[in-house]
Amino acid sequence: MIADKWLKLGAAMFLSIGMLAACGGGGGNENDSNENEEEENEQNENEEENESEENEDDSDD
Repeated sequence: MIADKWLKLGAAMFLSIGMLAACGGGGGNENDSNENEEEENEQNENEEENESEENEDDSDD
């Protein structure tokens, strides 16, 4: 009886771990993608600021 319980528990744990591995774990990838998007947005903003400063420098001539 106890062995059956452990067998079922082991099988359930094995299947659960397999599903987590196949689906990517615990959602850690979502945070990474958000951080990457924020970094890209900051880089784009910095590039836009640099371009506007260059245009101001050109108009001073």
